[in-house]
Amino acid sequence: MPDPRTYPQMFDRYGGDVEAALRECVERAPRRLTRMMSMHLGWEDDKGQLADVRPSPRPHAILCLAACEALSGSHAPALPAAAAVELLHAALAVHEDMQEGSPERRGRPTVWWTWGPAQGIATGDALYALARMAVLSLGEAGLPPDRVLRVAGMLDEACLRQCEGQIMDAESRLRPEIGVQRYMDLLAPRGGALLGCAAGVGAAVASGDKGVAAAFSAYGEKLAVARQLREDVAAIWSGPPQGGAEHGGEFWAPRKAGLPVLYALEKASPQDQKQLRTLYGKRALDDGDMAQLRGLLEQAGARVHAEETARRLQEEALEALRRVSLGERATAELAALAQLLGQPGV
Repeated sequence: MPDPRTYPQMFDRYGGDVEAALRECVERAPRRLTRMMSMHLGWEDDKGQLADVRPSPRPHAILCLAACEALSGSHAPALPAAAAVELLHAALAVHEDMQEGSPERRGRPTVWWTWGPAQGIATGDALYALARMAVLSLGEAGLPPDRVLRVAGMLDEACLRQCEGQIMDAESRLRPEIGVQRYMDLLAPRGGALLGCAAGVGAAVASGDKGVAAAFSAYGEKLAVARQLREDVAAIWSGPPQGGAEHGGEFWAPRKAGLPVLYALEKASPQDQKQLRTLYGKRALDDGDMAQLRGLLEQAGARVHAEETARRLQEEALEALRRVSLGERATAELAALAQLLGQPGV
């Protein structure tokens, strides 16, 4: 994860308000649920004790608030929406942990691993319900009813796209050679839907202009895809992906093919493609295997292609915002946020 000292000032400016808004939402649930939600959100450990670490940054909420403030001069009107999109992200993450059989997320036990699949399902569903309640509270705060309905629709659409992406992702693991184009098509709903929604929802709270909200949605979605491509690169050149290390980190167990591998399988020589398939078909790769894999990918230009594609997407994200009239400070802060959110691990 990037050093917190590199976060734009808005992380500190919004952080307390985000946590307060999330806690207000979670407190509406019965204690049996709030304990599991609090662990997932980083407030408590698996024994119900206060966590001794600062909760992870809430990139979806931060982006939502940044979009609202960039357009209106204040982030406050979007606080219920920011909480909603963060709760939706949490709901989907709780279910995803079960789908993937993950015992940990960001160094903390997962809900289903601690309390079982039944409680995991109930917690995810409850988080989704709280997200919906948070959206409806926008009306109580004075947002026009048509705008409240639009925000609710945007979150539901993002949820559907994220679910579609999860299905596509699961299918791709059964057929690892899905091709570069299909992989890129998968990333938009799988990784970009919620971050794009976060930015678009913040803009929709501040402005009734659908074109403005669409521009912010494009900004967030492209940043999310750029981040995933950089995670693909980091997984191979900077160490094993989270959850992929075995035996103390001496082996790397590939779970699915990212852009560098898929690109090389299309562009490398037939002989190199055969070696790649042999390597990637192993259950685990040792240091020698990894060195060979990196060499084959670099020879095919796969790393350069992935990094250049991520860079281009980040530039396109900022270009989307140039269609919107923003002040100098807002433009600078959104550019700084793009630099952070486009990096792996956020």
